Amino acid sequence: MQSKFKPINKKEIDKKLTAIQVSELMAVSVRTVRQWTAQGLLPCYHLSERCKRYSMEDVVAFMEESKVA
Repeated sequence: MQSKFKPINKKEIDKKLTAIQVSELMAVSVRTVRQWTAQGLLPCYHLSERCKRYSMEDVVAFMEESKVA
């Protein structure tokens, strides 16, 4: 079975992503990403009250743990 996740370049592992970028990478809606964040399943960095960023490393770890493929 082929994964629906986009391949990740090893050089991009330190990147910080927006919820939109995470949703595109994982082939889910932005709402799903925000729900996972609110539930504490997907960690994020708060740049301000409304501005969040996700580390590529955390996203990859979440994808591997959750097997959302």
